[in-house]
Amino acid sequence: MIQATTSYEESIKSLREYIMAWARQGRDARLSATDYIFLPDVSISAEDKDALVQYRAVLRDFPVEFSAVLSAMSEDELYSVTPESITYPKNT
Repeated sequence: MIQATTSYEESIKSLREYIMAWARQGRDARLSATDYIFLPDVSISAEDKDALVQYRAVLRDFPVEFSAVLSAMSEDELYSVTPESITYPKNT
C-alpha cells in the first residue's frame, strides 16, 4: 500500500507557496516592463517617471500585502486561485 508522504496541512502550505510564487512572478514581470525608465537614453516626462517610480514601489510591496490576503483565504478560495486570477496594482 502506498502511503501519503505529506499531510493535509503541508499540502495547503505548499499550495500557498505556489500561489505566492505566481504572485511574485507576475509582480516581477510588471517591474521588468517598467525598467526602461531608468535607461539613460529614454525620454520621459518627470511627471510620468514619478508616477512609474511610485507604481514600482507599490509593486515591490505587493507580495507582503498579497500574503495577508492569501492568509485570510479559505481552503476553497485557495483552490480557485490561478496565476490569471491574481489582481495586481494598476499603474495610474
